[in-house]
Amino acid sequence: SKNEEKINYSVPTGNFGDIYAGYVAKKMGLPINKLIIATNSNDILKRVVDQGIYKPLKVKHTISPSMDIQVASNFERLIFDICSFDSKKTLNLMNQFGKDGLIKLEEEELKKIQADFCSESLTEEETKLVIKQINKTHNILVDPHTAVGIGAANKLKLEGKDIILATAHPAKFSDVILEETGVALLPGADFYMADDFFVVRAASVDFDGRKLLQDFPDKGQFTTEFCLKMFPKLAKACDNIESWLKKNI
Repeated sequence: SKNEEKINYSVPTGNFGDIYAGYVAKKMGLPINKLIIATNSNDILKRVVDQGIYKPLKVKHTISPSMDIQVASNFERLIFDICSFDSKKTLNLMNQFGKDGLIKLEEEELKKIQADFCSESLTEEETKLVIKQINKTHNILVDPHTAVGIGAANKLKLEGKDIILATAHPAKFSDVILEETGVALLPGADFYMADDFFVVRAASVDFDGRKLLQDFPDKGQFTTEFCLKMFPKLAKACDNIESWLKKNI
């Protein structure tokens, strides 16, 4: 970064794997200021960073399901690290967790975590609001997990620049995207309707509608009935799809 500007990484996480990799990278010399543990309402990782108590609660089902986790299997790696790589102590803590259902970290251990990590969580409504605002402000679609990463960084307002790790394709969460942005997505394919314009995408590379001829060589197939069958999520936009395809293919 320029002039030694601080850089923070916000990582949507439930199982603590990706962000632990960031921690290892920081220990190897990558200039990271803070690693932001971005979570949804299943906030066990936020609670342990804030309070030093690792205690699972009942799992809540959310629109960011990859973070619907109460026991992060990779967190044991960090425990081993902050316990100065003491395998016996780590084993005792994990046995305690299995017996009592919680781990209470010592003050010095918690300080080690807080030196590198901070955390914030988002509610369902906060996550949806981020999806809506990012689309409105930047004309970008983000999935709910990525939205949690953005929202966590925005809530913390750390010094320096924030880098948000994006996760899933928004098409995997088409119902949420449609509800919050009005953009209709077809799960399993990169078709979307935005501002009454039919756009086709594949492997993150834009190309024009003629590519469709490889899959549907008969232009006459694109009837309203066909569109309703093949693109159910785009039912309301089918007239526009049919019109656009006839004009451009």
